[in-house]
Amino acid sequence: MESVLQEKLSERIGVAEIRELCRSASGSGNNSTKQLMFSLIADNNDRVGYNVLWIFTNFSGGDKIWIHTKRDELIDLLLRETHSGKKRLLLRILSDIPVKAEDIRADYLDYCLGKINSTEPCAIRGLALVQAFQMCKFFPELIGELKTVMDMMEYGVLSPGLLSTKRNIEKNISRL
Repeated sequence: MESVLQEKLSERIGVAEIRELCRSASGSGNNSTKQLMFSLIADNNDRVGYNVLWIFTNFSGGDKIWIHTKRDELIDLLLRETHSGKKRLLLRILSDIPVKAEDIRADYLDYCLGKINSTEPCAIRGLALVQAFQMCKFFPELIGELKTVMDMMEYGVLSPGLLSTKRNIEKNISRL
């Protein structure tokens, strides 16, 4: 099954195929299929990994809960990833996972803080900003560090989406 799935995922796929693959992995009886897909994220062919991540962004219900159990592994993958599309999708998946104070990883927080004012695409910068806030909100000293990083954003050009994300985070910080 692995080679058939890998071959299918190595091609360009559309929304219909994504939905079909989500259905084929749906339910707790198909956790082995989800695990097989998960192992393909790090495939040598970036398209395979990208397509798997795209499928995971479309999971719902119990399947989404399954992917939530992979949080640390997803973070580990993100920290090593060089493909910007895969980084964006990994951050997107991670943004759906609720964060508790005890879940904070210093390496992941440093990664997110470092991406906010980087030359990465705006989507990655915005998702990194949201993730950084989700981790910092539990600790006033980290909120101070996040504010400093956000203040530095003023020196760069911000897309409308990134500016909106920044404003929303500033509003959330003021409510803490």
